[in-house]
Amino acid sequence: MPSDAIPVTRLEALLEELIDAQERKLRRLGERIVPGITLDDLLAPDDVPALAADRDFMYEDGVLAGMMAVRTAVRAWAAAARSDPGDG
Repeated sequence: MPSDAIPVTRLEALLEELIDAQERKLRRLGERIVPGITLDDLLAPDDVPALAADRDFMYEDGVLAGMMAVRTAVRAWAAAARSDPGDG
């Protein structure tokens, strides 16, 4: 590994921190839009008209989805690199 390479575990930890922060931000925003909203409703904003109509909420939800996609891609890449280290 080059000396300036970031270990995958550190990258995964950073992604988890970013995702956790974005989830908290989304919860706060959702609570502001719909006081008392449940986690289930936050996970399915299209089922809650007030959330689905809020551009800021939908934007932040998209940011979270993007972060989660990056986490999935990093995990898949790391798993592939472990199974075939010469191809990493």
